[in-house]
Amino acid sequence: MENQAIFTTSWDDGHPLDARVAALLSRHGFQGTFYMPLSNREGLPVMPPGEMRRLGQGFEIGSHTIDHCYLKTVGAAEARRQIVGGKSQIEQILGHRVSGFCYPGGYGTPEHRQMVVDAGYDYARTTANFFRTLSVDPFRMPTMIQYCNHKRRVFVRNFIRQGEWGPRYDLLRIALRSSDLLFRLRALLDYVCLHGGVFHLWGHSWELEAFDGWRQMDNFLRYAAERIPAGGRLSNREVQQLALRMAVEQPGVVDSLPGKIPLIEDIVTHSHNEIRQAPGTAAHTKSQFAPKVVLVTNIPAPYRVPVYNRIAADSRIDFTAIFCAEREPNRPWDLEPFKFKSVVLRESFATLHGRFIHNNLGVLRQLKAIDPDVVITSGFNPTHLYAFLYARLHGCKHICWTDGTLTSERNLSAIHKRVRRIVFRRSAAFIGSSDGSFDLYRSYGIANERLFKSHLCVDNRRFRHARTQPKRYDLLFCGRLVQVKDPLFAIDVAERVTALLGRRVSLLFVGSGELESQLRASAASATGADVTFHGFASQAELPGLYGSARIFLFPTSWDPWGVVLNEACAAGLPVIATPFAGAVGEIVQDGVNAFVRNPDVEEWAAAAQRLLTDEQLYETFARNSPQLVAGHTYAAAAAGVIDASLAALA
Repeated sequence: MENQAIFTTSWDDGHPLDARVAALLSRHGFQGTFYMPLSNREGLPVMPPGEMRRLGQGFEIGSHTIDHCYLKTVGAAEARRQIVGGKSQIEQILGHRVSGFCYPGGYGTPEHRQMVVDAGYDYARTTANFFRTLSVDPFRMPTMIQYCNHKRRVFVRNFIRQGEWGPRYDLLRIALRSSDLLFRLRALLDYVCLHGGVFHLWGHSWELEAFDGWRQMDNFLRYAAERIPAGGRLSNREVQQLALRMAVEQPGVVDSLPGKIPLIEDIVTHSHNEIRQAPGTAAHTKSQFAPKVVLVTNIPAPYRVPVYNRIAADSRIDFTAIFCAEREPNRPWDLEPFKFKSVVLRESFATLHGRFIHNNLGVLRQLKAIDPDVVITSGFNPTHLYAFLYARLHGCKHICWTDGTLTSERNLSAIHKRVRRIVFRRSAAFIGSSDGSFDLYRSYGIANERLFKSHLCVDNRRFRHARTQPKRYDLLFCGRLVQVKDPLFAIDVAERVTALLGRRVSLLFVGSGELESQLRASAASATGADVTFHGFASQAELPGLYGSARIFLFPTSWDPWGVVLNEACAAGLPVIATPFAGAVGEIVQDGVNAFVRNPDVEEWAAAAQRLLTDEQLYETFARNSPQLVAGHTYAAAAAGVIDASLAALA
């Protein structure tokens, strides 16, 4: 498969002109997958059942919901009806099973993805662009480019918003060389033919008619037919089947495909540095005109300090971090050296339900001394609100930054929500740590073009060697030993797995917290599981500890993200997790590298038993984990903050 080019196309909305697209594809010997609704709530005509049936005799037909419903605009029950109903109704028309789905608007939340899985589809296509790799997640199939003459700024905006910049950067640069669509298509195809991978063209037949693109489409297909052999012309379903087959049967071949995972972090870092050190700029030297950007946040965290260091190294902004406190009592972290300007305020906080509420009026004096152009706040403690008010009174641009999700904020009071609405309405840009954070912002009416992602991440490269370590423990729990993380549940699971396997199961706890004595008592009374407590671990110890275990358990009842999941995935561990962490649906995906289950001991034990007895399944999950987390790097996270800052000032 290395350096082999695969060519596939897909066409959305089920317009009657899809028949004309099909005729063009047939003329040049190409496949096409047509994603069709039964009607279109936007008023566009759709293909009648008889014509759909005839089209389905020669091409793959997939579902596009019942009536082209944007799933994020409706509730869960309606979204599920649209997903399930679109499939069943098209199957009645065609007389055979429908395996593919396309998210209207190209986007679906993790909840929507799970609905697609539950409905019995085999895969789902998105509109994520500039990818040439086979999809690790069958329900997040990406594309190369849309058949539409977009302006350059649209490509750049989507590139920034969708993340995973490293493997996409070269393709974006090719698309930006010209504003001519035919040039873009040919240049991207030539790149794929040279380097290998998938060229996935998607579009709408009604758009071809709107900008008179039929002749141009004919010319491009003729050009492609001269370069793509018959064996490389596949439908979307065949592409996904190829990805699945190669992942299971030929893991070495998958590793050799474009975007080989051990290299992605290096590519992302290189690409970011290349942009930062473009000709005419002086790396690491601040211009006297660089805008001053101040972040007001609670405390320095080990997974954020490296991001701040990279932000500070960028010559386009002058970055300072203001911390409400040096550390919080329940977070005894060790940190890498600061390479950025920082201020630590005099500690002033109260404790509420185990959380620290910072109230530092001194932030106003510090902001006045710095005189920033942009103020970023990472929460809604009183200190953050003082900083927001300073920005409003002094004409600074304000940016919100949250790790929160709809799930983590579902129990907020009306007052808390009111405060968020006030702040959001007066903010210039928004930084989120996950897709869940973006969904939270969108629920308040924030437009996509104002959203920027800064992933929560770790240094994935530190965990590479963990993948090949001898495994001393069956199960691993790593994190604070507190009620919300539910570590006691892990012991119950280990006990039940012992009964299922008929042998003693080993469980390692890494971390400290208020439940430690209770956990030790429970472990002492365990009859089947061997439980070991390591205690708090330094950053240097973590890779070896992850490498000593086979499966990572994350039974949290509430977590906006869960950075320990980054560590587990980077170490190549399969995961069993609750659906209550923000990382679920992104780096932790049910059936891909994890089992995502509600906190039921029997279900978790059965999942662990499968992974400990099915070597092929275990290896597939273990191989997928580093791939899913590879794009979550410090360089990418820093770029999101910088892009948001510059956009706020634009």
